[in-house]
Amino acid sequence: MSFWEKIQETVQKSINSSEYVSWIAPLSFDKIDLDTLYLNAPTRFIADWAKRNYFSHLISIINETNPEIKEIKINVGQTKIAPKIISNEITKSNNEIIQTESSSHFFENINTKVYSKFTFDNFIKDSSNTIAFESIKSITTQNEVQFNPILIHSPSGFGKTHLLNALVNEITKTNISKKVIYISADKFMYSFVKSLKENDTYRFKQSFKSADILIIDDIQFLAGKDSTTKELFHIIDDYLTNGKQVVIAANNSPFLIEGLNDNLKSRIASGLVASISPANFDLRLKIVNAKCHLLNLELQQGIAEFIASKITSSIREIEGALNRISAHTILMQESPTLSNIRKILHDILSVNTKPININDIKKMVAEKWNISVSDIDSQKKNKEIVIPRQIAMYISKNLTSKSLPEIGKNFGGRDHATVIYAVKKVKELMTTNINMENLINEIERKCSSI
Repeated sequence: MSFWEKIQETVQKSINSSEYVSWIAPLSFDKIDLDTLYLNAPTRFIADWAKRNYFSHLISIINETNPEIKEIKINVGQTKIAPKIISNEITKSNNEIIQTESSSHFFENINTKVYSKFTFDNFIKDSSNTIAFESIKSITTQNEVQFNPILIHSPSGFGKTHLLNALVNEITKTNISKKVIYISADKFMYSFVKSLKENDTYRFKQSFKSADILIIDDIQFLAGKDSTTKELFHIIDDYLTNGKQVVIAANNSPFLIEGLNDNLKSRIASGLVASISPANFDLRLKIVNAKCHLLNLELQQGIAEFIASKITSSIREIEGALNRISAHTILMQESPTLSNIRKILHDILSVNTKPININDIKKMVAEKWNISVSDIDSQKKNKEIVIPRQIAMYISKNLTSKSLPEIGKNFGGRDHATVIYAVKKVKELMTTNINMENLINEIERKCSSI
């Protein structure tokens, strides 16, 4: 066993096995000249980290064998082959240390899948996402790194992943000389843990070295994973030190993610932090119309506004709702009317809809027909009062969870049979009078947005 192999064996017994595999095992012996030990390291990153964190420990162990050595110097990039990593597994029979060679294909598929459908051109920009959009897109046009790192954050479904995919797609198309690593936080963690189990953290680190841009999605999933976040911190620090671009997405501001390593929080928050706010009505309506165009889906007047006003939780939910409407339209060969859209999207609407008050419905109808709410509740039977009363009952049945008897009681103490008759008459009226159908749909939309 050579001098350096003996030193490595002693060091391995005195520090954490993952630290040894990451920082000591990649070092190889070059020579001893007077009082200086010369070593080789495959990268500047490993050399610098070993100098900062392990030199005093190495010197103390080396001096037990050779007290004349006072200094260690590391040359970078002179190792001709990847070092064999000494495993911490000991055979039960003779305590012999086993050396293993890592698989050359271990990290071949480290990237997360990128979807070509996500581009900057089909990302719908608005004041709620302008800073995030412009900062990410600027990476594709700037010769030098402008903001670093860039962190965009928002709740799920607001367009973060669209922007990250668009960035990869644009760089792949316009600047093929740049290498991009796009990886989700959970895949980063899985790959890192696998590298520890297989004693291959050297190759894990090397898989990130050759890229120019590092993109990490959903970093909040690393909260509480201390060893993984420490490793990510070192990788990000190396990128920033070497002027390489880092882009990160999260579901919240880094300082509000509980359990995330403090050093990592500070590092990723040192650049540009851009939030994506909830989409307002105008943006949601633009998204509905754009998605309908892609799906070749024609909606009746006012239905796009209805969907934009009712589904407010996320852009992803709007897209899912329109996919559902499109599928139903194709399979059932039905025109997407407001009535059947309510049935198709009943679960989504129930989550997004606040309870509607029958009194508000009566006020809206009374205002439209230029009568009073007391007229609607009265016993008057002239046509000018009966029709709006029946329409108010019909809308109350559609938009509220009240039973038929409860609805009747809210209309001057009428019974459920009167409500059933009113609903039937309004349906007949809407079938024969398209203007009346549009008018009732408009009132329903307004009542839904109260």
